[in-house]
Amino acid sequence: MNKLRKAKNGSVTILQGLTFFLEDLLAWGVLLALLYHGWARLSRYLADPSAISTSTGFRNLLADALLIAMGAEFVRTFLEHTPETVVEVLTFAIARHMVIDKLSMLEILAGCAAVLLLIGGQYFVSDKRAQHALKLAKMQKKSNIETDGGPVCVPLQEEDAALSH
Repeated sequence: MNKLRKAKNGSVTILQGLTFFLEDLLAWGVLLALLYHGWARLSRYLADPSAISTSTGFRNLLADALLIAMGAEFVRTFLEHTPETVVEVLTFAIARHMVIDKLSMLEILAGCAAVLLLIGGQYFVSDKRAQHALKLAKMQKKSNIETDGGPVCVPLQEEDAALSH
């Protein structure tokens, strides 16, 4: 039984290492493609600045810039594995869609609401909220207040008042 557990742990370690290697390889591939194609897309605006003088040309420039930003965030997603990077990729995708497509006012409103929901959702998975909860728990522990299992209300000190706003 112990040998079987060690063999399983060894194969899990190998698979995790292989997965990280594959993710790094994909990140490098996306980054190199991003650099090559990003430069090719943006260099045409440097070669011919009059291309952005029309509204269509300017919209194309914004679409290309947002596409490059999405690619950079996608590479970060491979490397960091955090919910924040996924939310940023989705935010850039929605923003790019809103910029390049000719949308009705209702679709623009829906896009704005989606970005607002993503940013609001990011707050709930962010480290800032966890750090705030941890600090409040430490304050509760320092107060040494005996309770019957209910919530403890601790007066905020001046330095902690900034966190509550």
